[in-house]
Amino acid sequence: MEAFFTRQDIKFIPAYCGMFVFARLCETEDLRDEKEFHNCLQSAGVSLSTGTSYHFKEPGWFRICYGIQNERLDEGLARIERILGDFKFQKRNENSTSN
Repeated sequence: MEAFFTRQDIKFIPAYCGMFVFARLCETEDLRDEKEFHNCLQSAGVSLSTGTSYHFKEPGWFRICYGIQNERLDEGLARIERILGDFKFQKRNENSTSN
């Protein structure tokens, strides 16, 4: 999983014990963007918890549990990768049309 985060240039907090990591999937300072990204994840069948629900002060962090079969984890990461690309593209377009 660390290779995925490194390849995608995603900040993360490595797990030293337990079955989850926290990763900053959404580069934002806005809770609305975090909620929108979370909705995109859910629409794609990816169930993650937001870091703010675990008292993170900085929006954009998500808790990823990897205590599942490798095939399911790989599929979940592939879905996250697609969502990351779509979300960044959408935000770039919103920013360019609002200027």
